[in-house]
Amino acid sequence: MATDQKRTYEGMFLLDTGQEFEAASEPVRAVLDRYGAELLSIKPWDERKLAYSVAGRKRGLYVLAYFALDPSRLEEVEHDCQLDERILRALFLRKEGLSQEALQA
Repeated sequence: MATDQKRTYEGMFLLDTGQEFEAASEPVRAVLDRYGAELLSIKPWDERKLAYSVAGRKRGLYVLAYFALDPSRLEEVEHDCQLDERILRALFLRKEGLSQEALQA
C-alpha cells in the first residue's frame, strides 16, 4: 500500500572509519536516494572505539540523518542498510514536529 504522505525519520548509522565525512556518508545518501527519501540533514555525530567488535571493526563513525520518507518504504530502507557492507548498523526512529533548530543543531 503506497501513500503520498511522507513522514520524518531520524536515522543513526554506524559506519566504518578512516575516510572523510563526505566519502564515509555516501552509502547512507545512496540508500536514502534509492528509495526517494528527502534528506533534511546529515552530520557526523561521533567517532569512537566500540564496546565490542562489529563486523571486525573496533572503531566506528556515528552519522545522524533526518529525512522524509513514505512510511511504506522504511522496511526496504532498513533491509538495504543491512545488505550494504559499508553500513555496520542502522537505527530508525519516527520524529514528529522537528523544528529547523533541531535539524541544524
